[in-house]
Amino acid sequence: MVARPEQDFVVNLDTRESNPARLDPSQRPDRIAVASPGAKPPKHRVELWHTLAALMIGLLLCESVLTLRRRRV
Repeated sequence: MVARPEQDFVVNLDTRESNPARLDPSQRPDRIAVASPGAKPPKHRVELWHTLAALMIGLLLCESVLTLRRRRV
């Protein structure tokens, strides 16, 4: 292996991003809405892809049943 100093490079990372210290609850991005006075807690989120995946599996099963019925006739 040949050393090629012209291809070396240095990356300076922001050391604040890897700080393992706990954040104050008022600084946490997921708690900002709750921390403000008079704010309601966030509502429960329902993932849309769960419903779409169940619908697609149901359609696939219906298609399989219809295909099997046509083969028998």
